[in-house]
Amino acid sequence: MDWFRKLIIFITAIAFMGMPAGCATPKIQVADAQLLLNSELAFIKDGETTREEVSLKLGVPSAQLEGDRILMYQFRTSEDGKWNLVSPIFSGNLRGWGSGTSSLVLVFDARGILQKHSMVISK
Repeated sequence: MDWFRKLIIFITAIAFMGMPAGCATPKIQVADAQLLLNSELAFIKDGETTREEVSLKLGVPSAQLEGDRILMYQFRTSEDGKWNLVSPIFSGNLRGWGSGTSSLVLVFDARGILQKHSMVISK
């Protein structure tokens, strides 16, 4: 479990490295699992959900690591608590996300079955 938390923090750090220079460093934390269960993302279940299901429902990921073993999607919560996919903000050649953006990190096995997932929230 500890390696997974470190992986999530590392991946989130990589995602935010693309932010334009001069931005404040975001604080990050792993979201409570209940936030995902009570949302449109409730279809995501470790050991059951396939990479294909995720791609069909969420579209192209904002980042892929280790080929397509690790997928990341950027989200922001609305005032009513719903998760909304966020498109990146382009500034010159840099791609970044605004403050309050969260990263959904999905780790799949070689067969394309979801092994672990987590929503990492930046504040």
